[in-house]
Amino acid sequence: MALLCAVGRERSVSAAARAYGLPRSTAWRKLQQLEDALGCRLVERSPRHLRLTAAGSALVARGRELLRDAEEAVAETRSADEAQGGVIKVGMPPGPSPDILLEALKPLLLGDGGPSFHLFESAGPLHPLKDDFDLVVTLSPPEDGDLFMRLLETVDVGCRASREYLEGRPPIRTPDDLEDHRLLGFYIPPRSPTRWALRAGGSVRVRPLLAITNAETVARGTRAGLGIGYGPWDFASAGADLIDVLPDIIGEKLAIYLVAGQRSRDSARVRLVQQAFERLRDAHFFGAG
Repeated sequence: MALLCAVGRERSVSAAARAYGLPRSTAWRKLQQLEDALGCRLVERSPRHLRLTAAGSALVARGRELLRDAEEAVAETRSADEAQGGVIKVGMPPGPSPDILLEALKPLLLGDGGPSFHLFESAGPLHPLKDDFDLVVTLSPPEDGDLFMRLLETVDVGCRASREYLEGRPPIRTPDDLEDHRLLGFYIPPRSPTRWALRAGGSVRVRPLLAITNAETVARGTRAGLGIGYGPWDFASAGADLIDVLPDIIGEKLAIYLVAGQRSRDSARVRLVQQAFERLRDAHFFGAG
C-alpha cells in the first residue's frame, strides 16, 4: 500500500522504489502481487507515461488514511515497548570473539531501564524477517532487496603462526609450502573450509586439520603452536603477537554488515544496536580495516 501511494505521488515506479530502497524489479513485482490479490489493474503504463487507474486512485486515496493510522499505531506501540526497555533480538555469526559483543553492548547493559538482549549465533545465513530478528550482523551481504543493509567495517583475513611453531621449520615462501604444515582454518558457510583466498584473486586448496566457524578457537590453537592459522585476527583476543605467514599472497578483506527489515530500520531499538557497533568501528575495535 505504501509503495502504491508513492507511485501515485511520484508518478514513477523507479522513484517510488528508490524512496523505499528497493530494486525497480522488486517494486513492480510487489505492485503485481497487489493487483493479483485485488483482481484488478491499479497502474497503467506506456512507453511515455505511467498513471493510476480509477481503481488505483481510489485505493490510494483511502490508503493514505490507512497508512497514517498504521504509522500512529506503530509509533505508539514502539513507545510503550521502549518505555519498558523491551527485548532486542540480534542474530550473529559465530566468528567474532565474545569480547567484541560485550564491548559493544556494555554501555547499553549498564544503562538503567534499557532494553534486554537476546543474541543468537548461527553458522548459517540469518534473515531478519524470516527468522524474526530486529537486527542481524552478517559477514556476507544478503541478496534480498527488501532489507536495509549497512556496511559497518572490513577486516583482514590472513595466515599467522606462533614464533615457537615456526622455529626450526623451513621457511614458507609459497602456498605449496603449506602442504608440509598443520593447518587451522576459519570459514563461513557456504564457503568451503578447504579453500583459502588469494590476495590476487582465486583460492588455494588446503587440508586443514581443524576447520571451524569461530575465529577465537583458531587464534588460540595457533597461539598454542598447533599449526598455521587462517582467519580474521581482529575478531580474536588471542590473535595478537602472532607472526604473519605469506601476508602478500594469502588473505582477503571480510566485510561486516548490519542488516534489518525496511520497516524496523528506523526503530529506536535498532538504532541503539547500530550505534553500539559503530562505536566499535570508530574506536578501531575491529582493526584498522
